[in-house]
Amino acid sequence: MGKAENFHEASKIRNEAFADKAVQANINALGFVCVQGAIVAFALSLSDRLKHRRIPLLGIATFCLVASFLPMSRAAALISLVSLGAMLYVYGAKQGKALIVVSVLGMAIYMVVPDAVWSRMAFSTEVKEGKMEGRAWLLTTAINRLPEYIVAGVGSGNFWKKWGFEKGFYKESTGSVYGAHNALLQVAIYWGILGLSTFLLIMWSVYRSIPFQCGRDELSLALFGIIVALGLWLLESHTFYDKWLAFGIGMLVGARERIWPTGIVSAVETEERTSFRTIFLGRHRI
Repeated sequence: MGKAENFHEASKIRNEAFADKAVQANINALGFVCVQGAIVAFALSLSDRLKHRRIPLLGIATFCLVASFLPMSRAAALISLVSLGAMLYVYGAKQGKALIVVSVLGMAIYMVVPDAVWSRMAFSTEVKEGKMEGRAWLLTTAINRLPEYIVAGVGSGNFWKKWGFEKGFYKESTGSVYGAHNALLQVAIYWGILGLSTFLLIMWSVYRSIPFQCGRDELSLALFGIIVALGLWLLESHTFYDKWLAFGIGMLVGARERIWPTGIVSAVETEERTSFRTIFLGRHRI
């Protein structure tokens, strides 16, 4: 990967690096998938029941975390750091332990991630050489057009055709209309204040479904990290209909209905599940 001194040079390097990618997917989404792997491995590495596997799990978490930076996605990088920080806070790690974990992950990322990646981490709304950064251009356009769609919206089909073409979301170099790169703004553009209110109500219901005391169990901690990451992803992407959002909400609903119906991760339930797991694995080995 080459060297870059600013955001635009780093973006060119990214486009060249992923021009012939084998996996046909959004580059930012590739980084986000790696973030979720890091979240699960990191949660398992904090478990007291998996002390003998802590180092390999932390190594997997580091590997996935570094991989999330390589697509040069600012969203994936920010989401990974905030999600892991939220998990440490909920887990209640002591300052010394938390400092060691953060230091190990930080050193690994700094040593392995190429310099060009850091050049693309900046965000600016300034116009340089007659152009504004793509994400800043979309967000600025969406906010400036707010009075035109906030009441009733413009409709999904209309946005991707006539309205988006005429109102500044069309990029001539690619010949395409681009979304707002923010789920809240995109829903408001589609269906106005009523649609946005309904969407926020759904998000509030998802938030209320997160069980209390997630730090008691590694599985609940991993689920918490995934939900935090998905919530942050909605602020960075307009594709609120992606499958991983449905998967994440589905896991949360299933966990609340079948594993933690009281809404609290009980220490007793955790111990019972651990005992059952030990008995089952013991019989399986026999």
